[in-house]
Amino acid sequence: MVNSVIDNKLKDPSLAIGNTDSALFAGLVSHGVSMAIEVYVDRRDNWIKEEVEGASKLMDADITRLLQKLNLPGSLDALDKPAGLPPSLLRRSEEIRSMGGTDALQALVDEVQTLGRLWGGLAVCPEEIEGASGAVDPTEFNLSGILLPRK
Repeated sequence: MVNSVIDNKLKDPSLAIGNTDSALFAGLVSHGVSMAIEVYVDRRDNWIKEEVEGASKLMDADITRLLQKLNLPGSLDALDKPAGLPPSLLRRSEEIRSMGGTDALQALVDEVQTLGRLWGGLAVCPEEIEGASGAVDPTEFNLSGILLPRK
């Protein structure tokens, strides 16, 4: 007739879960611990969003404002595009490069400064002439301070 058969896993449950020395539900955490973890993760995400991303957006806005103030491109992609400089400016830059570039420009600046020092001593002020020869009519001087010949 009918004979009842009990499965071995039901007779000995340790065969189903493995032979371990730890308790069956040892890996589960309490509800309080899981809530604490959720609160921590939520606060961490909010802090990152408010502090880090907020500061990043403020710095990006400051940089964008500064670049616009200096009339510079806002991205590196703009540097790849042609700048659209006037042809006369491009020709002049090539001319300066052919002259020797920044070294030639520095030599020109030095020459202008030297000439300025040399000619600076030759300029005559109306006050100096007035002190030397008496009263002088200020209308006899041109804009550079040099005495005009009388007619």
